Amino acid sequence: MRTNRREMKLLLAGLVLALGSCNPTSLDNSDSADVVLEVLNIPQVPPITAASVGGGACTFTVTNMTVTLRNQPKNTLAGDSPFNDILVESVTLSYEWDDLTLTTLPRTLAVGGTVPANGSQTVSFPPIALGDLLATYAGHSASITMAFTGQTVSGKGVSATGRGAVVSVNSCACPDRDGDGLCDDIDRCPGCNNTACTGASWCGVAGHDCTNANPTCP
Repeated sequence: MRTNRREMKLLLAGLVLALGSCNPTSLDNSDSADVVLEVLNIPQVPPITAASVGGGACTFTVTNMTVTLRNQPKNTLAGDSPFNDILVESVTLSYEWDDLTLTTLPRTLAVGGTVPANGSQTVSFPPIALGDLLATYAGHSASITMAFTGQTVSGKGVSATGRGAVVSVNSCACPDRDGDGLCDDIDRCPGCNNTACTGASWCGVAGHDCTNANPTCP
């Protein structure tokens, strides 16, 4: 009888160990990394500048945004292991514009950098691709969702998502020397403010040009 009880205790102990090893949240799970990749800050994105080049077209200048990533160990041992450094591979950017008629497909960009275990690292990348910007985007803004992926030196995949960044596109200002609201490339009299003028045929005609006290150029 004692032998049977001893065997029963050993069987129960083995069952408990087996159940413990199947816990999917265990830090010793060989299918997951011992560290977590986190987006440490939501950056202020530099605005995209815009300038008119005539004919309703714009040129844009995009400045890189900088994000700080953190490598958070799941246990004390993970923070001391170089095998738990994270190699950042890519970021996928998704957009939601303030004007629902504007759409931009998600873009995946290659990013480099190593986030040391129990440390942080900055990565930089453009908030939007130049090829995705059209004149109709000028004067609008979009919220950005950033999805980072990478792997530890030991080969375990990690990921992190950051929300709350906003990219703004400046208005597409055109050269307007006389300040009348008409771009110089379509203004028949770009040298004089013609908001009160009438008659396009008088533009540049002696006695009816912008040098008069009562100009009549359009």
